[in-house]
Amino acid sequence: MHAVAALANHRPRIVLFAIVWFAAVLLQPGDLGTSDTAMRLQVARWLWTDEPQVRPEDRNGFGAPNHEGEFMAWYGIGQSLVLLPADVAAAGLAKTLGVGGDMRETFVAALVSLLVFPLVAAAGVVCAFSLLLELGFGRAASLCAALGLFWGTTFLHYAQIGQENSLEFLLLAGGMTLLLRWTSDGLRRNLFAASLVLGCLILVRIPHVVTILAVFLFAAHVVRRRAPESFARRALDVLAIAVPVFAAYCLADRFYQFIRFGSFATTYVGECYDYVRLRNPSLPESFPFSTPFATGFLGPLVSVHKSVFLYDPLLVGAIPVLLAAKSAVRSFAVLFAGIALFFILFYSTYFSWFGGSSWGNRFTTVPVNLMALAGIAVAAESWPRLRPNVRRLLAALACFAVALQLMSTVFWYNLEIQQADRDQARPAHVVARPANIARKIAGSGDQWVRSSRLGVPNYMPFLAEHARGGSALLTGLQFAWGIGAILVLGASGVVFRAAWGGARDGSAPPGAAGVSP
Repeated sequence: MHAVAALANHRPRIVLFAIVWFAAVLLQPGDLGTSDTAMRLQVARWLWTDEPQVRPEDRNGFGAPNHEGEFMAWYGIGQSLVLLPADVAAAGLAKTLGVGGDMRETFVAALVSLLVFPLVAAAGVVCAFSLLLELGFGRAASLCAALGLFWGTTFLHYAQIGQENSLEFLLLAGGMTLLLRWTSDGLRRNLFAASLVLGCLILVRIPHVVTILAVFLFAAHVVRRRAPESFARRALDVLAIAVPVFAAYCLADRFYQFIRFGSFATTYVGECYDYVRLRNPSLPESFPFSTPFATGFLGPLVSVHKSVFLYDPLLVGAIPVLLAAKSAVRSFAVLFAGIALFFILFYSTYFSWFGGSSWGNRFTTVPVNLMALAGIAVAAESWPRLRPNVRRLLAALACFAVALQLMSTVFWYNLEIQQADRDQARPAHVVARPANIARKIAGSGDQWVRSSRLGVPNYMPFLAEHARGGSALLTGLQFAWGIGAILVLGASGVVFRAAWGGARDGSAPPGAAGVSP
């Protein structure tokens, strides 16, 4: 383990990538984790085979017919494009190995999840580390914060279930890193690369146009502060390089909409929910934007079921720390607080304002994770200057956050949702999950939970045993999984402890990005 800490000091990105990738592999359930991702994989398959966008068995609750009667999927195409190469490779391997029938789909889904989601998670954490360096944090504090992001925020949960949040984080953190690099060196290739990466967000979710605009406004603020004499030239660079790139992405999104529904001017929300209302005349005319504003606006903030402060408790400690930070970091925090507020407002009247079946509020996780990331980095560099009581409080909060995120991966996120539907009660997941884990350990609880996937640890070797019965091979895999979990947690702890000590000892310039004196 000392060798791991030494390597982290010299090659932090390699160590970060390895730890997160290996941990994310262990977290995988062996399927796509959610029906949303399964539908997006089907769209990827439509791109290279003669299969439809929406399979006949899924058309009762997903998609809408276009003018030719062909069922088309909702959602943007962004994640489907990421899944496409892995789907082609997995299908080719299944054919080579002679895997067919029902087993083929299980094999392909498992391989796609292993090829894509650990890679996206690991790359996202490495980009978070690089982003902090561009903001002026020292290497040790950035390493602590990147590990804290992975283990202590909802980033961990979404690394397991394969929804598009991890991809959004990767694109936003990676693009912003390149953009901040451009604000420092003025190289047009960095601006072009940042535009290419950030533009992909438009293909994931069209409201990210506002995210991109906010990020460029932040970059303009940074240029004004660092090199005001070059502001006019940089603005011309944005007009000449970035604007055409984003225009191309917007045209690609509109072209995809035209392919699906024969219109450049509509959105899939309008097309699909017009069809839903047609099939369900009892729905209000305002559907899907039929939630009272107060419910959808306050829910992500104070609801016991979806509050960002309950599911990402590190945010509670990050806010006061960030308020006391240097101006550049405060501006960064304000940027992502503003983006989170935008998404809260944008989805406030949406019928599923919380992002559907999910752990916490899915629409706000990315900006919240980035605020927590910056808060951890500030705390690491400012730790010696904080009062003892504040340090104890932050340490306790961090321990609770890590425990909570680890618990979020133990069972499928649908467990508490289905319990609530059955019992007509809605206890907060953060309360119900520890109780479910305790019942599992004690061997008690409802029989319908213990006998279904819901009551099985949501990791591949354990779900495989539940689906196919026990065997010596699966027992060996479960043992290897346990050893791997111990090793990756131990390596993370050793690297974090060494980096935390480096941050406290002043491996970065004193006060470079930390709390103002």
